[in-house]
Amino acid sequence: MIFNDYRNKAVLITGGTAGIGLATGLAFARHGARVYLTHRWASADEQAIKSRFEDEGCPEPVILEADASSREDTLNLIREIRKSHASIEAFISNVSFGHISKSPRDLDRRSLLISLKYSTWPILDYLKTIKAEMGKYPRYAVAMSSKGPDSYHFGYDFIAASKIALEILCRQLTAALIHEDIRINALAPNPVFTQSFEATFGPDFKPYLETQLGQYGRWYIILPEEVARAALALCGGGMDAMKGQVLKLDRGCCFSESLYRIYAFNTGKCD
Repeated sequence: MIFNDYRNKAVLITGGTAGIGLATGLAFARHGARVYLTHRWASADEQAIKSRFEDEGCPEPVILEADASSREDTLNLIREIRKSHASIEAFISNVSFGHISKSPRDLDRRSLLISLKYSTWPILDYLKTIKAEMGKYPRYAVAMSSKGPDSYHFGYDFIAASKIALEILCRQLTAALIHEDIRINALAPNPVFTQSFEATFGPDFKPYLETQLGQYGRWYIILPEEVARAALALCGGGMDAMKGQVLKLDRGCCFSESLYRIYAFNTGKCD
């Protein structure tokens, strides 16, 4: 249940034109929000996205090109939103990009900084810019993390490190802004099959994972719409006492011994 009234209120979602970001935009728009979706390098089919919102009877989204790591783009974006809105109700920091390593030999300082620049820095930069340009923070901020901080994924070294930094930063910001009208939390879902997932792990990993997981995949894999509903719930007014938390979206899989579970499902020994 959503207690807050989002009609005509601004919701900003970075990386909002596909996958988790797009699903989150639709979730807020169904409640009347004026959704601002960002993308970079002309990567969005704007007409197709607007048609999806129209088909669901949602307000048309505003789609803007902005690099989440660019100070100039961030400033221009917030000023553009300020033309129509005095404040931003919810900010979803969804952009994630980083170096995928093939071996420890190709881990270097520049790649680490790029990962931090895209996956960690935006939550702080956007919040500071919104405060400076609009005079107040968003009432809600949600950062998208992952399973990277808790489990090993080949080649995910620097992205995992940037997600750890992101989660810690959300907690530190919560303490620093404890007297402000803002609630900062993070979501850490199990793998979600999106374009970003394919770009990170390659096109062959998804079918391989589905084959290996078998029926267990129904519990292990999280849908973009499920992440979207969790983000909406955090911003819905019923969880306002929750601040500085990292919510795991894993359907309880962390409580199962994964290798035995997969074996049991694939052999039919577990109903």
